Amino acid sequence: MKTEVEDEGLFVDGFLSAVEAIKPERRIGARRSHERKAGRTQKQRSRRSDKTEQINFRGSVETKQLVETAAKVLGCKRVEVLEMAMAALAEKHGL
Repeated sequence: MKTEVEDEGLFVDGFLSAVEAIKPERRIGARRSHERKAGRTQKQRSRRSDKTEQINFRGSVETKQLVETAAKVLGCKRVEVLEMAMAALAEKHGL
């Protein structure tokens, strides 16, 4: 016959193994990130670019509207409009 202390030890061991079985992975954040990336469509994956630099400047309301209109007409992003404009300006002035 088991003593009360032995019964308690068995209960604790069983409880701890049950907790370990349902314990979330240590790297759950990394797993979620990988799952989110794996679930992206080809179009979503292609949006990622190597553009890592941020340029902040203030412009007039008219400039903002012009950039947004050009982006809609050309079917591209605003940053691409600015890149095209800067390339044209650099070419024109030999920069």
